[in-house]
Amino acid sequence: MKFDRQAAFRVYDEFTDNITEDLQGNLYVQVDLPDNEVLYSYVMSFSGSVEIIEPQSIREQMKKDYRKYRKNIEHDIRCQVIFDTLFP
Repeated sequence: MKFDRQAAFRVYDEFTDNITEDLQGNLYVQVDLPDNEVLYSYVMSFSGSVEIIEPQSIREQMKKDYRKYRKNIEHDIRCQVIFDTLFP
């Protein structure tokens, strides 16, 4: 996973191993997590500060789920801004 530097406090609190940083301050974490709804909720708790890099299957599933969710809330402009940030 790739995290913006704004999430650094949480990344360092929740992940103790396999954290690397690039020149822009983004953090990268390699971790094994179960592929289920708990994972999706956990990732979303980071709001727009995280990107799933791999596996591709999880990236695609999250995009599908959030497109579906967005369709349900598209009347709310605040929610649209969040989703546009997460999935440009």
